[in-house]
Amino acid sequence: MGERGADNRDTVAATSGPANVWIARPCSPAELEHLLSDAERARLARFRFDADASSYASAHALVRLALSAADPRTSPRDWCFRTAEFGKPEIHVTSTGKGESAAELRFNLSHSRGFVAAATLFGGEIGVDVEAVRTIGVMNELRERVLSPLESKALDALPEGDRPARFFSIWSLKESYIKARGLGLRLPLKEISFSFDELDGARLTQTPISGPDEPTDWTVKLAQLDTQLGTQLGTQLGPPPHALAVTAACQGSLPAKIRVRQVDLGPLAQSDH
Repeated sequence: MGERGADNRDTVAATSGPANVWIARPCSPAELEHLLSDAERARLARFRFDADASSYASAHALVRLALSAADPRTSPRDWCFRTAEFGKPEIHVTSTGKGESAAELRFNLSHSRGFVAAATLFGGEIGVDVEAVRTIGVMNELRERVLSPLESKALDALPEGDRPARFFSIWSLKESYIKARGLGLRLPLKEISFSFDELDGARLTQTPISGPDEPTDWTVKLAQLDTQLGTQLGTQLGPPPHALAVTAACQGSLPAKIRVRQVDLGPLAQSDH
């Protein structure tokens, strides 16, 4: 991204517009540490496994790069964050001005050992989640805690080999919705429901009874990553495919536009040295 001159600093991103989602493969923390805060580097040093350290560093570097693409007034390393009441990260404007952004900019991030994702949106909340599609055995262990009755019935109607991809897609969608709401697991998973059709893909059809929102308040997008690597009943063939889910607040009465792009994180991070 390079240096940001005066012209860039005077150009403020619009206060409404599409949700932008970046996905990337994790890369070496050594390529990314120059973008991270002292606190992030300290946490990075505590990971025992290289794959987990790579996923963490990659997600946190990616969200910094995505935020600076949304609002070029702040360089990636200068964003400051705080944790909201129920654990959702948000932008923190410090007294020195570091991390200063347009007031309506929201973000979210997710990471697995296969992919990391970062999402930004002006003018509304957003959540993103990426989940590996695991085996039928794992699905069966989790489905009673995750699925609504309607989702469970629809899942059982699918051929057995298609069920893990659908289940982990639903789980990823629910995680993205919960993250957008910013209330964590205080929202009961079984009271959130998604439906699927061939034309429109996934739709949010039920939100928690105690919640203040309606399904029409949100736009969702589901993408399958590595779909060529199928799941065969109880056994994964090669690296698992992943489900990417995004939940974004509608723009007034209109659905949010959600744009997804895959980036090569290593070279992108090095371009901001």
